[in-house]
Amino acid sequence: MAGTVYVDRGRGGSATRAAGGMQAAEDAGIPVVFFPEGTTSSGASVLRFHSGLLIKSLEAAQPITAAFLNYRLTQDNGPGVTAENDVSYWGDTSLLLHIFRLLGLRGIEIEARFADHPISFSVSPDQRKLLAAEARAAVMELGGVCDTVSAG
Repeated sequence: MAGTVYVDRGRGGSATRAAGGMQAAEDAGIPVVFFPEGTTSSGASVLRFHSGLLIKSLEAAQPITAAFLNYRLTQDNGPGVTAENDVSYWGDTSLLLHIFRLLGLRGIEIEARFADHPISFSVSPDQRKLLAAEARAAVMELGGVCDTVSAG
């Protein structure tokens, strides 16, 4: 209902189908947001980016602007409950179970930062891994995150 296009990781052609949905949104004038990590992370760093949708977007001549999301809990939600483990990251928990847990939390704040300009890539689209590393670096710089996870 919100126009979400899912990528079914591990299924052949899923990125191509998702790219079609992204292009349809772009054609309709709707901004597109995608998360090239391919999963959620705890926020301590930014995981390695997958290049599939990044390349599809570049091939479609769509500008790519870095964004960084930061989650905080401003109220006590009980022992062991943290924004890193209960809001932005949920490990192997199913989406439905995570949503029910999330709806029970109080004091969730989300900060969204967007770069002022699209990323100016220094490499050609045939260098997929380097493009993904450059996009990841732009997101990390925007969020003030140190590189503790290998981009490779």
